[in-house]
Amino acid sequence: MLQAHGTGTALGDPVEVGAAIRSLCQKSEVLCTSLKANMGHLEAPAAGAGIASLLMLMQTACLASNAQL
Repeated sequence: MLQAHGTGTALGDPVEVGAAIRSLCQKSEVLCTSLKANMGHLEAPAAGAGIASLLMLMQTACLASNAQL
């Protein structure tokens, strides 16, 4: 499972994309979601919200669609 964040920084985005590429190359199927696209940038609670989203994904195998796409 992949919880995309999209930091929007010159350092963070290449690191995230590199990690996503490695994950996608290792598995035949990777579930990918992004809470930030649906709820906006949450600043301090962003990590907790992302973890909660991943836990829900693990339990239900149901992805939230991306509101920006």
